[in-house]
Amino acid sequence: MTQVSRAIVAVWLSMVLSVHGFCVDTPLRAGVPADTVYSNAWKMVLQEAGLDLELINLSSALRRGMFIRGEIQFDCCQAEKWRQRPREQAIQIFTDTLFYTVEHMVAHEEASTEKLTPEALINYRVAVVFDHTYIGSEFFGATMTVANTREALRAVANNEADIAITTEPGFTRFKLDEDLPLKLVGVFYRSQIKARVHKDQGQLVTGINAAIGRLKATNAIAQMIGKSIDQTMTSATLEEVPAGQADSEGFSLAWIAILQEAGINAQIIKAPHARKRRLFVKGLILVDCCVVPIWRSRPEEKVVQLFSDVFYEAKEYYIFPRGIEGKTISRGDLRSMTVAVIRGYDYHLSAFFGGSLAVSDVAAQMDLLEAGRVHVAIISGIDFRRQMFLKPRDLVMGGVNLTSGLRIRVHKSHAYLLPRINKAIANLQSSGKIKELIQQAQIRR
Repeated sequence: MTQVSRAIVAVWLSMVLSVHGFCVDTPLRAGVPADTVYSNAWKMVLQEAGLDLELINLSSALRRGMFIRGEIQFDCCQAEKWRQRPREQAIQIFTDTLFYTVEHMVAHEEASTEKLTPEALINYRVAVVFDHTYIGSEFFGATMTVANTREALRAVANNEADIAITTEPGFTRFKLDEDLPLKLVGVFYRSQIKARVHKDQGQLVTGINAAIGRLKATNAIAQMIGKSIDQTMTSATLEEVPAGQADSEGFSLAWIAILQEAGINAQIIKAPHARKRRLFVKGLILVDCCVVPIWRSRPEEKVVQLFSDVFYEAKEYYIFPRGIEGKTISRGDLRSMTVAVIRGYDYHLSAFFGGSLAVSDVAAQMDLLEAGRVHVAIISGIDFRRQMFLKPRDLVMGGVNLTSGLRIRVHKSHAYLLPRINKAIANLQSSGKIKELIQQAQIRR
């Protein structure tokens, strides 16, 4: 198992032990950028501040959620304007500026323009990265959404878009990797990059700011970033792969472990289930979890998808209000029932439902059932037990609706990832780690 996987396991194991009454000296944790260009500078700041923290090296989207939930207390590196969701504003304190980044506009090297201002982009097609916050996006004309920065630059190189936006190190690295015919045509935006600290640890901000001041006084941060950039220029760049979040929280830890074991530099895309399916078809998500082929059988999906080996046998159950324990349901019974379902899911025997109410997640399904607005819900045993742990309800499992072998699906454009994923599944299954992580997820706050 990789170092990152072990770190994830340690995080959740300490939480599980706390829930069950064991005394756990829970360490403070810091999120670390996956891009080593900035992660080395952040680690240097923490060391200078005398903070002995457990480091969590994950994608930006995952670290963002962990910070909001209090699972990491420190995180770097971002501009304040990138982190302004209401729940974030209530719990975060930003440090002093560590360094500055400059986002550049990139055009095809044969484009007639040599210099652009952001305001001029109203006349150009801009390749934008899915779920990325662009300060100044009001200047964009037409846009083309792509999976990541590498794909944005490829779109410009292939004349599918006129402009992409990235930092100079990112531009240089990807241009050299693929010999792309690109040039820089102007500065789009300058950002002050900072770290943020959870308000519960606000007393440590003064010490971190003092460490930043000392390191900047000797130019150590800039030198470290420059050294890291030089190293990335002389080594192979690991391409980011946009990955859908696990369809179920109960499988999220196992999904992360599979990605890490497969050596996939995953960029986790968080989106509602129905939207996630559309993004996969468009190639904006390239690997996704956790499904069976019959759930993804739309014609447009079949032509672009491949499936991994089974990583877990899951059971879906009929869930009822207490008092109807053990009830089994026939197809005829379903015709007289309204079923709580998750929007974007395909359900076994759905043709026999008398009616259905679609909601966003499992918790909402259970709320509908408890409120008496539906007769039954169909939920995996993993998710039902997890939700009952988080919020006990007067609900019970009935009979099994379907037993399914869950798989990962891979976009055909990245078929080379499939053998790596299958090998990762085999390794994690033989060690028992997949079952262990799924069990932990059921009692995870």
